[in-house]
Amino acid sequence: MQQDEEEIVRCGEDEYSRWEVNKKGYVRNEVGKPMEEVMEFLKQEITNAGINLEEYDYFQAGCLGPENWPVLYRRIVAFAIPGGNEGHYIHLDIYAMDGKVETIVLGKTFMGMDHALELSNCLSRILDWNYRMEGKPWEK
Repeated sequence: MQQDEEEIVRCGEDEYSRWEVNKKGYVRNEVGKPMEEVMEFLKQEITNAGINLEEYDYFQAGCLGPENWPVLYRRIVAFAIPGGNEGHYIHLDIYAMDGKVETIVLGKTFMGMDHALELSNCLSRILDWNYRMEGKPWEK
C-alpha cells in the first residue's frame, strides 16, 4: 500500500461522529462524539418536534453505556415498553455486529404508553438517515 493513498485529504462530521477521508475516498479513523454532545443534539431535535421532555421522569444516556456514540453497529432501535410494575420505558438500543444489545439512552414516563410511543417514534425519525436527508418531517 502506498503511503500517499493513506494521506488524509479531508475531515468530516455529523451529529454523531467525526472522521477522516484518504485520497482514495475511504473513511478512516471514525470516532463517535461524546454521548453528552449527542444527547444535547437529540434533546434539541425532540424539543423542535414539539415534545416537552420535562413531562418525562427522565431521559438520559444509559448509565452503563458507552462514553462515545457507537460508530459500528448492525441496528439502532428506539421503542417503548411497559415497566416491570409501573410506568413505561423508552429505549434507544444498539445491536452490535457480534449480536450483543446495549441500551445507550433510556427514558421513563408515568403518562401512559401513547406518551412513551410519541418519544420513541420521534427518536426513530431523528435517527433515520432518509428523514435527515429529506428534512425534518415536523418542519414540513
